[in-house]
Amino acid sequence: MWSRKIDDAQQALCKKDSAGKCLVRVSNNNEVNLVVTSYLVHYTDGLQTRLLGDKTLSNNDKSKYLRILLGYLNEFSFYARNGRRNPDFSPALAQDLITVFEQVVKADREKTSLAAVTEPLSYLATRVVVENEFSKGITGYTEAKRQLVLKDCDVHHGKILEILSNYPSMDFADSMLVVAAYHDQDKLYNYCQNTRGVLFPKLKNHTNGLVNTLFRMAQMESGRSLTPFLDLISRGGITIDSINRIQNDDARYFKLLTDTRILYAARIANLDTPIAYNNFNFKLKEKALAIVKKINDAHDKPDAIRFQPINPLGPQELYYIAVLGIDELYTSSFTRGVFQQLMDKQQRLGKQTDQLLASVRFDYFRKFIKISAGYNKLSSFLKMMPDSNARRTMNAFISGLVSNDHIEDIEDAVDVADAFAGIGTNPDLKLVAEQILQKVKDYFQKYQSAGSEKGSAIYRLLDLIFNSYRDTGIDLSAKLGIPPITRVDYKQLVADSTGRTIVKLYFYGDEDRDGQISYDNFKRLFTDKTQWKTEENPFYISIKSLKGKPIWIFANKALYDPTKQSDPDDTAKQKMSLFMEKTGLKPTFVMHRGHSYHVPTTLKFINDFDTSAKLIVLGSCGGYQNLDNVLRICPDAHIVSSKQTGTFTVNDPMLRVLFSEIGLGKNIVWPDVWPKIRNAVGGGKPGEMFQEYIPPHQNLGMIFIKAYKKQMNI
Repeated sequence: MWSRKIDDAQQALCKKDSAGKCLVRVSNNNEVNLVVTSYLVHYTDGLQTRLLGDKTLSNNDKSKYLRILLGYLNEFSFYARNGRRNPDFSPALAQDLITVFEQVVKADREKTSLAAVTEPLSYLATRVVVENEFSKGITGYTEAKRQLVLKDCDVHHGKILEILSNYPSMDFADSMLVVAAYHDQDKLYNYCQNTRGVLFPKLKNHTNGLVNTLFRMAQMESGRSLTPFLDLISRGGITIDSINRIQNDDARYFKLLTDTRILYAARIANLDTPIAYNNFNFKLKEKALAIVKKINDAHDKPDAIRFQPINPLGPQELYYIAVLGIDELYTSSFTRGVFQQLMDKQQRLGKQTDQLLASVRFDYFRKFIKISAGYNKLSSFLKMMPDSNARRTMNAFISGLVSNDHIEDIEDAVDVADAFAGIGTNPDLKLVAEQILQKVKDYFQKYQSAGSEKGSAIYRLLDLIFNSYRDTGIDLSAKLGIPPITRVDYKQLVADSTGRTIVKLYFYGDEDRDGQISYDNFKRLFTDKTQWKTEENPFYISIKSLKGKPIWIFANKALYDPTKQSDPDDTAKQKMSLFMEKTGLKPTFVMHRGHSYHVPTTLKFINDFDTSAKLIVLGSCGGYQNLDNVLRICPDAHIVSSKQTGTFTVNDPMLRVLFSEIGLGKNIVWPDVWPKIRNAVGGGKPGEMFQEYIPPHQNLGMIFIKAYKKQMNI
């Protein structure tokens, strides 16, 4: 009976090859499939034959061993089916299990240790062997189980604490807690607060400095705000008391963060990554953005009041405000506030701006050049250093774009491309632009001669993009081998055979009601019942055009639960998206309507439902990561992005113009449409905000990403 069950399990694993023979398919490599088939079918058949013919075994023993073998086959089948969800799986598991089977039988018959059999196995093979129901009766099972738990901890550092919670008495628990402390400080911090947890006594009495420091922090009310400095505290570089004394002084606390970042930058240059480095960077950016929000929100107040939050900050702290707040700073927040104060204070200190870059160890300096160029302040920055140093600074800006061998790591190159948009047409930076163009050519020749595919691709593309930006007669899309960058053809926006353009908007309800106000203003675009037919339910609104080319618009309602016990906003988006997916309505035009911190959620929905989008408007999506993520999902999409948070005073007029063009069946030709949008927005504050929006044909960073991915076939 058990032998027949094994035959059935083998048959379930088999898929017929071209000759009609059994082939176990677990890989795109056919040679691998043949090896796996050999072990699971042919070798296993031999094992069955030998077992059944072994006269020294009782029928009970034969049944037991066949059941063990059946268990191995079933486990392999399970992991093979779920391989994409189980990173531990490898086709080599077939060889491990079938080869080790005879050793397990031998250990059982000769009363030798199972642990000696499992010791060289992979984690997953060890798990299959140890967790087989018959392994418990074999000598050395307890030690084999110990091996399994240790291998589990070694392979899954992120789950060490959960694993040890089930096996707190393991002799290696203390050393593994140290590994967990280095791997995930936040999770260990939570365990240190759980006084009823089985690991709490071990954590409380641990002698390791890092674990002990984390435990002490977890018992303090201010513990969370101390964790960014965990590395310094555990090394004795700073005391907890000294941090606590400045906790409520925003300026001093931010200065400590920036000083620490500069210290860490030096260590990283020496390949010494500080503990909790990601946590530290998150806190630094969080504090920088909090300051940015204060001065942005006070944009209608006199400068003397508006910029009070940054008055106590020095040049280095202002530098980090700029580079970390690059996607959030209003133009005036940067030009009249952060940049102006940085320059004034650097001058009062009697220091030049190249000395500032040196003092921060050129950390994020390409982003600083990019934002300064984008707001026409680069010339002022470069003038406050000797000409020779200005040339060196810009040489450094262009060089080193291939320092990381990872082929997809091009963020620095994208920053350089974006910066040229503010350099190439600025008369005050004519010499700088010429220097950049020459250096780009020099580096292209250098990397081409060296046979560097990544290096020659980066500098060739920059050369083409920069020259086309200055000479609009160059057909850049043809030279780069990418779809047109100056237009979206109407036929690309037609979603299906009915000729409809399907539009989808994501709104967000917020405590400050900005999202709700934006949604209400959006609805007012469609009050003319001769032009639009509107239907709505508790979750989303559906709007159909009644004249011209058919347009069908979906927008979720901006909902908010003041108790924060639920997320009706997310529910509304899910219901809208699932309805559209179920009915085959694939959007070709998608728009994000919300604060910048909601952009990741919109990107997730685009990834899950909206991969057909050809036109995407994402306010506050000028950063490399956001653009790169969008283009991974929708590689041919045209993206309208903003240097800062979007506003309905721009978004609604933009929609009116775009819907008008689409309704007439026109191609969206950006050089023609963009002035129309500018006129629709008007002047005043909306007009000022419109200047922060970047049309696709002028977004050099986005063009570079598209071209580079095409060139490198990624």
